[in-house]
Amino acid sequence: MLALNLVFYCCLSQVNNKKSVPLDGMTYSQLMQSASTKLTSHEYASALRDFSQAFKQHDSIGKYDYANAMVAAYKLDSIQLALNWFSKGVELGLGLSNGEYEYFNNASDFPGLKDQHQYQASLVQISEKLNNQKSDKALKDKQWFQMIERNGENVKHNNGSLSVGFSLYWNDSGTFKVPYLVYLPKKSINIKNLKTIVFLHGGVVSTPEFSYQESAISSEPIFKVADSLGFIVIYPFGKKSYGWVNQKEAFYQILDIVEEIKGKYPLVDQEIYLGGMSNGGTATFWFASQSKTPFKSFFTFSGNCELKVDTIDWKKIDASRSLYSVNAIDDNVFPKDNIQRYYSEKSVIAQGWHLEMVESGGHGFIYDPTALNLFLIPFFKRFLNIK
Repeated sequence: MLALNLVFYCCLSQVNNKKSVPLDGMTYSQLMQSASTKLTSHEYASALRDFSQAFKQHDSIGKYDYANAMVAAYKLDSIQLALNWFSKGVELGLGLSNGEYEYFNNASDFPGLKDQHQYQASLVQISEKLNNQKSDKALKDKQWFQMIERNGENVKHNNGSLSVGFSLYWNDSGTFKVPYLVYLPKKSINIKNLKTIVFLHGGVVSTPEFSYQESAISSEPIFKVADSLGFIVIYPFGKKSYGWVNQKEAFYQILDIVEEIKGKYPLVDQEIYLGGMSNGGTATFWFASQSKTPFKSFFTFSGNCELKVDTIDWKKIDASRSLYSVNAIDDNVFPKDNIQRYYSEKSVIAQGWHLEMVESGGHGFIYDPTALNLFLIPFFKRFLNIK
């Protein structure tokens, strides 16, 4: 398969929900799937026919559809058609995601296009968009940091009323001064029955620095769930050199953060929970197997069942402090067979451990746009016993 297909294959058919009109018995989606199969098999002429037919019957073509069609056209020396499809893809945002600009700028899979004026003009267009993205991101990140820092300094909770939004705090009980967020949801909260989620993020092993200055953090699904159900989120930050993967001290510092925040917010001791995603989900097994923690129960999304810093004491995960794990069947980071094998072996000992498998979504299934309403909100309603 061409390198282009390796980059874009998962998003080959980026279309909306509009129904397409069948042509020769095949819908747009069917034609695109057929074209993809033929492109992979180097049947370029047949793939090009499928792409061309599909584009004639549909008015909402995805950028990666154009990218793959460009390859078929180029392989058949239809240079102008390849250039036109590349230009249309660029207009839709092709080239702006991870590594795409470098790929197209290198053009090793289609050297005959690189010297074309139209191709170079499209590269310039991508470059300008990327620069604008960087400028916009820098401004948003600056405004974000100013806001969370200001909120952390000015947090107030008088007469049972708490300030809504994100606040930044620092804990210096360990080797590193660790930043963490506290999020108060938009939905009004019940002070007397206040529920708190400590959420450990994923990607720790690939994060060089604490990412608290990234405004994109605000779009994490856990905060959207909090808005819907009305609970507080404590969101510590980890990084490769100090996080909940290889450094046990970072695990203990999470416990210190919880105690610290109790002095700032009226947390209810019996309603504090912990869980996380990927590396954060894996780390949750450590907390769930400790003799004493402040957490009522635990959850993991796309977590593994092996710790690097310690062994899991499975017998301590009992019915009094349940652990609910959710993994995707098509997760290629922590394969389902491994997870299910562990569950089969250990759930007899860890009688508080419950495993659920979702059909699709891969390792990052919680980030699927449909996951919020179809899975996350119903899951946390059950987990937190919210009616």
